[in-house]
Amino acid sequence: MTAPTLTAQQLDEFLDLLKDSDSVELKLSIPHDSQRPAIAALGLDPMSAQIRQVYFFDTPDLALNKVGVVVRARRIQGKGGDTVVKLRPVVPRELPEDLRSSENFRVEVDALPGGFVCSGTLKGTATLDTVKQVTAGDLPLRKLFSKQQRAFYSAHAPEGLGLDDLDVLGPIFVLKMRADPPDLGRRLVAEVWLYPDDSHVLELSTRAETGDAFQAAAEARAFLGRHGIEVAAEQETKTKKALEYFSEVRKPKIVPRWEWRTWGNAFGDAESRLAEATPGQVQESDEVYLLSAHADASVKVRDGLMDVKLLEQTENGLEQWRPVLKGEFPLAAADVRQVLDALGAEAPLTRDEYTLDQLIADVIEPNADLRAVSVHKRRQHYRVDGCMAELSHVSTPDAATRTIAVESEDPALVTATVARLGLSDRQNVSFARGLKSLAASGAQRYAVIDVGTNSVKFHVGERHGDGSWTTVADRSEVTRLGDGLAESGKLGEEPIARTVAAITQMAEEARRDGVAEIAAVGTAGMRSASNSDELVAAAERDAGVHVEVISGEEEARLAYRAATSSLQLAGGKLVVFDSGGGSSQFTFGDGHKIEEQFSVDVGAIRFTERFGLDGAVGPAVLHEALAAIASELTRLDNRPKPDAVVGMGGTVTNMAAVKHELAAYDPDVVQGTVLDTAELDRQIELYRTQSADERRSIVGLQPKRAEIILAGACIARTVLDKLGAGSLTVSDRALRHGLMAERWG
Repeated sequence: MTAPTLTAQQLDEFLDLLKDSDSVELKLSIPHDSQRPAIAALGLDPMSAQIRQVYFFDTPDLALNKVGVVVRARRIQGKGGDTVVKLRPVVPRELPEDLRSSENFRVEVDALPGGFVCSGTLKGTATLDTVKQVTAGDLPLRKLFSKQQRAFYSAHAPEGLGLDDLDVLGPIFVLKMRADPPDLGRRLVAEVWLYPDDSHVLELSTRAETGDAFQAAAEARAFLGRHGIEVAAEQETKTKKALEYFSEVRKPKIVPRWEWRTWGNAFGDAESRLAEATPGQVQESDEVYLLSAHADASVKVRDGLMDVKLLEQTENGLEQWRPVLKGEFPLAAADVRQVLDALGAEAPLTRDEYTLDQLIADVIEPNADLRAVSVHKRRQHYRVDGCMAELSHVSTPDAATRTIAVESEDPALVTATVARLGLSDRQNVSFARGLKSLAASGAQRYAVIDVGTNSVKFHVGERHGDGSWTTVADRSEVTRLGDGLAESGKLGEEPIARTVAAITQMAEEARRDGVAEIAAVGTAGMRSASNSDELVAAAERDAGVHVEVISGEEEARLAYRAATSSLQLAGGKLVVFDSGGGSSQFTFGDGHKIEEQFSVDVGAIRFTERFGLDGAVGPAVLHEALAAIASELTRLDNRPKPDAVVGMGGTVTNMAAVKHELAAYDPDVVQGTVLDTAELDRQIELYRTQSADERRSIVGLQPKRAEIILAGACIARTVLDKLGAGSLTVSDRALRHGLMAERWG
């Protein structure tokens, strides 16, 4: 390896600095593996070394170092203490004359292989005890420095950063050894800097008058060569290493936190339970959130700081967020690029730094996928069993809502706190997703996933400021969760996998649609299976969705609410039934008043498997199946004839689509369709005489429902017989719509 050399331009600069400097110090750091041999070769004795403690003073982000200011104090064995305020680099002739004439001020050029720097150093004295008291925090830092040093500091430190605002970065222990080798002809100093991480730097140095700099350098180089010490090694400066080490140590540790959040105007018992908890401070703030159509990162500006958090992982319905940027405005272009990366966006950057107004005008507003939203928050903090909880009022220029957040470094503690607040049945919705929904012209979007025995149904609705709803998405996916359930009493591994995959896809779609909350419920199949918890755990893991298994009575009540709120029915006695793959729910009422509700284990999958109704069957098998269904619907016997019967669920909506020969499903056509007994009998005969593959060609029939449509039609026909009714009215609105109205209506 050859020794680094100066370019012609550097050499000119070096000579120019030497002319007005007081001295030059030649320095060389020794590589780690060569330090012991170097000490031995130079005949240095570490046992005779003078011990020093060195303290630096700066901010954790090294604000002083960035502007070339070094503030230092030392405790020196057998001598006392000293202090330094240093500025580098300096041009000697540009320094004030009164400063240059001070006996405490010295201008020196530090020269090392391949480089040099000129420093102006103002020294002072201090007692060992004073240094100790200041670094222990018993005295303010300014007490260490003279009036002249304080003035020098103030002239060059960043505005507003006083001496007493600085952190103590240290100590570093230093072993200083001196030697006067005869074959060098000048004093040689060796300093070993011992860092708290057990690393160390060995620096050799010798001082010379400026006029002797080149002669001293040549002699030192020859001397080191004779002792086997290479001058060409990469250099490591002791001050830079010390500052970087302690800066990293003093920086606040970024610990990702687990968070759970829900949105809405009412939180039930959670609010009274929060009121019983330990209250904390109330904070009001005006913030700006940057939202993206392609990402849900938390990107906000509060108190003049850009704050960016990224989702690191999800677990059991919780989200772990990691802070990645907290920067002051004006924001450097590199930081703006990091903001754009978090938002999943690209934009040309034409400035080196951006104010907030410039960021919004130049970067955010020209991008159709980005928007800046002004947000006012009023946050009430609580401590619940050691976990932080927060109830916030959130308002934008167009809308307002509330949100409860629970967060901690411990995910189990968050889950337990959410349960204690009675919010476990709600979905975790991050601030960005909730705000995107709120900011959509004052509207908020919500999603419901209904996990049935045969299919998973999905609905996204948008609630407007006037209380009206618009359907964003409404579909179902046949997953046949109940395959084999009747025989084993358990959900099969493959049906669970199919169903969880469908739930995951639906949850992802809901989040892309910007929903504020997702509610997921499981019905008959999950109620009766002994291992429903396996599906619940898998859905939380893969989809970040908690599936609440509801009772048959609750299922029936929600279906009744959906029917009565969506159909124009004449008054009088009403029966609403919802027949699914594993059970049927019945609700009896008068108008909007519920009088009775129950659930029976009569579902299409069970009877399909029992009688082989997934293919063509003879009249005798059909008659036997109808009789078996009737024997299990005895709770419908001997009741007065209702004024209207409403049918819900996949069986009757598919039968309505078949009646209308809908090649593409149209919920508006299906809604309110009347199916009389003649139409039911026609379709039963159609399905009875065909295989599943043949049924798939029937216009209007969902192909995945081909196996179970015959059993479902038989259940519907038997219900009308039992009730003495000649027809039923189809409601395309089902449990999911009832839950939507119940939860967010």
